[in-house]
Amino acid sequence: METGANSNVLTEEIRRKRKEIKYRRYNEDDIKVLKRIPPAYVKDIHSYFGSDARAVAITGRNDYLLRGTLYVKNGIIVADFHGNMVACSMQCIKDVTFNNGERIFGFGGDSIVHPDYRNFGIMSKILQKLVTDGLERFNCTLYGGKIKATNHASLKTIVNLGLKKYCNWYYSSWPSAKTIIENCEKPVAEEILSTINENLYYDLNTTTITKYTDTIQCKDLLTKFYNGVDMALSDFEELTSLKYFKETYVIEKNENGVKDFASISIWDSNKIIPMKHGISSSPLKYITLFGHAQSDTPVGKDLLNTLFYHITNAYSNQEYDYFFTVTSHEQQTFHLVLNESIFNQHDLFNTFEYGQFLLDLGSTDAFLYDANDPNAKHPFYDPRDTGMFAIPEKKITKSSNVSSSL
Repeated sequence: METGANSNVLTEEIRRKRKEIKYRRYNEDDIKVLKRIPPAYVKDIHSYFGSDARAVAITGRNDYLLRGTLYVKNGIIVADFHGNMVACSMQCIKDVTFNNGERIFGFGGDSIVHPDYRNFGIMSKILQKLVTDGLERFNCTLYGGKIKATNHASLKTIVNLGLKKYCNWYYSSWPSAKTIIENCEKPVAEEILSTINENLYYDLNTTTITKYTDTIQCKDLLTKFYNGVDMALSDFEELTSLKYFKETYVIEKNENGVKDFASISIWDSNKIIPMKHGISSSPLKYITLFGHAQSDTPVGKDLLNTLFYHITNAYSNQEYDYFFTVTSHEQQTFHLVLNESIFNQHDLFNTFEYGQFLLDLGSTDAFLYDANDPNAKHPFYDPRDTGMFAIPEKKITKSSNVSSSL
């Protein structure tokens, strides 16, 4: 236990460091601090920033805070102590639809503080400066970020800054057929692959599945599908024209004059941020799926379920290890499809909860996304925020899977 004298000395040391910390925008020289770290996958960054540092902060190309560079407009604020970067955070600026209007939104993330400089109030100051920077440079009045439900320290920081919770997000992942065959017990693998095949059938007389790869067509489709959805981008061209966009599948049903459809778009997230199972293993290859149903009805759910298994089957012979997705709450159709899938039945479906918090400088009204409100809009999740923390850190092992029902 610290004595009174030691406690006073510690307090004085903290006060001195606080006074000497300077805040500035990120520059290219800051990368030198991080080039001492190996290409960053899970846990590699810990040697500098500690055990809770985010793997998203660095990629195998040593592009620190890469997500910011995926946007035309971005900002990064650094805390500098005698020429050394000891903390930082970034925001990506994008035009979105929100509450039936067009807004400039600053999405924050990749916040890191060196272990020796935590509990100094540094991150609070960085976030305040990001808001000021976004307002001055981009006239941004809506800010937000996602915090893991168990990250109590970060939750306290952002609530104290005035951010309010808007909704919950669920980051989920499940293994590809390749991973299942290589790592699951044979009866389990056979049951999963059989279930995938069983779900491929649909009525050819009323239903069609079309794959779109043309970026202009896909941009128009996404604009149509997500028209009016909260947090959706005003222009999807910046997503569909990038190298990590793959394709969009659309399933349509026309029966008795009633039309319904669902879609799943795919991004190659491995081209954004590489991942590993630990430091010594080979890089993982994973893709991100974004599902959308025209209606939250049994028909919409069935269409999305069929399309989900078709895509799972289509990618079964490719060298992908995991699928990944993000859904906004339990009632969203795609979330239900995934939770009821064969992967979840065998404990191969990993889900982590994050809260979306917003600061709206353009309104004094408190708001909360109500998942139980039938008129509530599903917020859109930007694929560039890959949220790969749903990827399990450990490999699937044969002994870790539940017994097959076969």
